Amino acid sequence: MPYAYAPLLKQLLPTIEQAVAALTLADQIDDVARDVRPLMYMLAKMPKAQPRLGGHIRKRRVKVASFDWSITAHDKADLDRAAAAQLRCSRIIKKLMQWHTDRPMHGIRNVSLNWIPGGAYGTTPQIVKRYRPYELEQNGDDILNAAILADQDTIARTYLRDLPRQTFIASCDDSDFRGGVLRSLLFHTILLDENGREWGTYNRKLKGVVQAQHKPWASNADKLAAAQALRGITKNNWALTSDAINFVYSKVAEAAGSNSFRDLRADLALDMAIAVLGEANVSALPSSGGSRAAVEVQERGTDEVGFDDLTCLEDDINDQLLLFDFQINVSPTAQLGDVPWQWGITETEVLDAEKEIAVVNEAKSAGVPLSRAEVYRRIGYPMPAPGEDVFDWSVPT
Repeated sequence: MPYAYAPLLKQLLPTIEQAVAALTLADQIDDVARDVRPLMYMLAKMPKAQPRLGGHIRKRRVKVASFDWSITAHDKADLDRAAAAQLRCSRIIKKLMQWHTDRPMHGIRNVSLNWIPGGAYGTTPQIVKRYRPYELEQNGDDILNAAILADQDTIARTYLRDLPRQTFIASCDDSDFRGGVLRSLLFHTILLDENGREWGTYNRKLKGVVQAQHKPWASNADKLAAAQALRGITKNNWALTSDAINFVYSKVAEAAGSNSFRDLRADLALDMAIAVLGEANVSALPSSGGSRAAVEVQERGTDEVGFDDLTCLEDDINDQLLLFDFQINVSPTAQLGDVPWQWGITETEVLDAEKEIAVVNEAKSAGVPLSRAEVYRRIGYPMPAPGEDVFDWSVPT
């Protein structure tokens, strides 16, 4: 039976007390006392319970998963074998790119592999299972010390070092604590949720307190009727009383309370964006829009996080998947660094067409010689083939 943390079967997020207890269990040194599953189950549920957090993670995931990529040979003599390796491994590589945020968000990632012989391009790897965060236990920065955890009833561990190396692709961060980035946001997420509910309750109770004021001539019967009317207002939104009674709505929830609540949420949301994306997000800029420099700093922060993700992904694919593929299909005794091809992102230069056309015009005015191919590449249009029908711009159209 798959593991599930029982309290979260009936609630979106844990309480502060439940989170503290889960952290204590996960950080135990003793193997018998330690259980990371409650903590990792909480962390796995957080992006679904907090839409802002889930959106940040999707943005970080898409930033890497949307890149084009290729497997390129170091030598022209290996082009065909590199192409075959790409065909064998392409499906798994796409999955690894989609799941790359598992490692930074949870601190650990693992997928199990099976190798299917007899394919058109050789023995092909197949993903058997993508392990959920609460099915794994990180033990330091050596992935071979990590363990796969048993089901709901036990805490039995199967250490990765005891499994055949070609049967899994795994990686972990170098943190001293289990849980990755999401661990640092656990209490932020709980506070956002709890404060939202508390603010709603506060508003329902205190936003408009009704007070009955009676005139000097009001009788006891009038006062009794007013008391009964006050109870009716909360249910029916109307009341019938004599002219000796006047109802006044007193606004107890002042703007200062609203502002403090809004500031708290903004601070928590800001920390969340910085932790996941490495930047403050556009909403943190001044209301006037912020400076161009601030936007550029934010973009650089996101780019740096994306570069770090790509570096880790390259290690997983080149040092594990492609090495295993080479050992199984080409050379069983191959070691790290022996594979004559590698996986990498295909970088596409994005040019500003308007700016490039201006540069070409300046070069033309200055008499700088330019090749036709370079000009067409700069302006983003394909160069016409010889004899192709083209516009004659010297003739009015």
